[in-house]
Amino acid sequence: MTTPQPDHTDETSASPSTGGFRGLLKVLVAIGFTKPPSPEHDVGSRSPRIVARIGLMLGICVVICFATGLLSHWIQHPPSWFYFPSDPPWLYRLSQGLHVITGTAAIPLLLIKLQLVYPKLFARPVIGTPLRALERLSIAVLVSSMIFQLFTGLMNTAQFYPWKFFFTTTHYAMSYVIVAALMVHIAVKLPIIQAAFRTPLESTEAIDNDPTTPTDADADADAEEVTR
Repeated sequence: MTTPQPDHTDETSASPSTGGFRGLLKVLVAIGFTKPPSPEHDVGSRSPRIVARIGLMLGICVVICFATGLLSHWIQHPPSWFYFPSDPPWLYRLSQGLHVITGTAAIPLLLIKLQLVYPKLFARPVIGTPLRALERLSIAVLVSSMIFQLFTGLMNTAQFYPWKFFFTTTHYAMSYVIVAALMVHIAVKLPIIQAAFRTPLESTEAIDNDPTTPTDADADADAEEVTR
């Protein structure tokens, strides 16, 4: 007579699939919403201290470009309250010379900054906190609008217009998009900018690039909450 074998089936029989699902969920949460551990030192050309100083020079160029471009627009389309002196005659030439010079200087500065920070554009977390999502959105708008603005502005200096839209109106409207995106970007990054300028350039002390981003420990808690 065959002795019946005890039935060991219980709730733990589903643990491999449950554990696999939770493990996969934990990985997805970690990629989307958490960051890896911060390095102990910030060294090399991609140090936030260098990036902040390049960003300052680029920001100065943007401000001068915006101010001189706005002046030119008001001169060509003067509001009722605006007055620009016709004497000395070189004053307008000076303002537009500054516009072209700073706009041209912004091209290599933008390329340098993008080369320094591009690894962070693909860094975890992809989404993170609402603050980080706002930061990423502002960066996308800022970079794309600046590339468009600088390229079309450079083509305008050469009087080459390979597009169908009216340059002056588009150039003027896009300047406000750049300034708005830049203000959001600076506001989000202000703690890092302040920390970068408070320390000397040769310092290697690490600067946390996103103190509001959840840590990996938070990913475990989020994954457990979802699977309950």
